[in-house]
Amino acid sequence: MSFRTDSEIAPELHEAATQFFVPLQTMQPVSSAVFERLHALVVELMRSYKGSDRVSKSLLHAVYSMPRIISAELEHRPAERQMLEQMAQKLEMCFGLLLLGEVPEDRQPGVPRII
Repeated sequence: MSFRTDSEIAPELHEAATQFFVPLQTMQPVSSAVFERLHALVVELMRSYKGSDRVSKSLLHAVYSMPRIISAELEHRPAERQMLEQMAQKLEMCFGLLLLGEVPEDRQPGVPRII
């Protein structure tokens, strides 16, 4: 299986982030499908960095900032609070795994980790 590089994924990630965060911050309806695309691109980027000690600072900042932006909007969107909290948690998990050089598939519930 070949993975795309971060420079190949970054433009798509930027576009998906714009499609998700602009409506979020302008009180427009938020699409869970757009979020899933954004999350899938973040995970794809994580795969391209898996096991690497060198991760782009701009990528780290982007993945770090995403859940914080979502969390900042929670008080303005009480009807969507639960959905947005789950979205923020997914991205926070991605950030933590990115720092560890892992991907979501590395963490299977009920299966011991081999380090």
